[in-house]
Amino acid sequence: MKKDNDSVTPFPGYASRLSWALGFFPWKASAFAVTPEPRISARRILGRIGMLGSLCCAVLLSAFGGVSYAQDPESDTVNVEEPSELLVQRGTLRPRMILTGELDTREAVYLNVPNVDLWPVSIRWIIEDGESVDEGDIVVEFDNSQLLSTYEDLEIAAYDAETQLQDEAARLAGEMAKAGFEHERLKATAEKARIDASVPENLRSPREHQMAQLALQKATLQLEQQEAVLKSLQESSESSLGIKRIDFEKAVAAAKRAADSINQLTIRAERSGIVIVSENWREDRTFKPGDNAFPGMEIARLPDLSTLYVRARLFDVDDGRLEAGQVVQARLDAFPEKVYRGVIREVAEAADQRSGRSQRRYFNVVVELDETDPEQMLPGMSVQILVEEEMADVLLVPRSAVDWPETVGGETRVRLANGQLATVTLSECDAFACIVAEGVVEGTRLAPSEG
Repeated sequence: MKKDNDSVTPFPGYASRLSWALGFFPWKASAFAVTPEPRISARRILGRIGMLGSLCCAVLLSAFGGVSYAQDPESDTVNVEEPSELLVQRGTLRPRMILTGELDTREAVYLNVPNVDLWPVSIRWIIEDGESVDEGDIVVEFDNSQLLSTYEDLEIAAYDAETQLQDEAARLAGEMAKAGFEHERLKATAEKARIDASVPENLRSPREHQMAQLALQKATLQLEQQEAVLKSLQESSESSLGIKRIDFEKAVAAAKRAADSINQLTIRAERSGIVIVSENWREDRTFKPGDNAFPGMEIARLPDLSTLYVRARLFDVDDGRLEAGQVVQARLDAFPEKVYRGVIREVAEAADQRSGRSQRRYFNVVVELDETDPEQMLPGMSVQILVEEEMADVLLVPRSAVDWPETVGGETRVRLANGQLATVTLSECDAFACIVAEGVVEGTRLAPSEG
């Protein structure tokens, strides 16, 4: 028959052994007992204390470290399960690309610097970027002081040319009148001589008849000469007047052209809408009063807000990662709380250089938005484009196991389960994992990074 202190504790393993050790302790301390049956009573009491201690130990061991236990039915041994480890395994990566871009319109009325024989043209006043205008409102005024001075000189030149034309016409008119009068006189003289010469010869002496014939010939010759003079004077008058008239017309045209140029230096809105001031590439900002511009340059535009789209930039290092048809999300930097969905419509085939001051090259990306809001969206606003990709069946390494170059001296490494470091080559990453190209194989056990 078993005694009370020989009962089996409900907790196996180390807890049971600790309980039995505590249970046997009273045999060695029996001299301190004072009960009528000192050995048995002390052993029973301390046995109960041992059971309580085993219970506490079991509770502490089960709570410490969060591990579980498994009892072998044929053994007193407890097996502790290994905690789950980080593994190199195949899976799907969903990296995110963020592009920067700006709103633009497919259609707009472009306002260019006029060609007024000035190089360059100085801006005297320009409307604020994004201001609304009505048809006919002034958008840009260029400095016209030089043209005004030239116009005054041209007006004076036109007046002088007109005066010279009038003087020449009056002089030639006087000469023509005098020559015409002489022509009429000689014509009358010739007619009188003809009548006198037509008198029959038998009615007067031969000498008088001969003198009449000579007078007719002389008058006829003088009349012909005067007609030639008159014709020559008419031709020379027309030529001289033509030259003076051409000079006058040229002077008038120059003055009119100067007046038109002055009017062209004031650019007005061709229709109602908002004005987008163009960028002054020399200053890397929009045009301001005092800037110089050159004929043909775009100075501003009146966009058609119904044709808004996003013009983004994909830097050449990411070439090939985007293609037409990918779905994106867009956020305006000015209103980030609103998300717009869109689709990539076009990715340029050739890279462009951002500016002459930068060597970075990029591909133009056209993003068509599913919806637009002309009340908030204006051309030129900055837009953030989020592109989510999906790469299936790729070899992945958890980011938590990676020691990045800035923490381990220039090499990317992963920490193996045995504590060693392995150098790896990574490519794309998302928030949780990276694609590993070389350095580790599938199934490799890893440990969390200490970096």
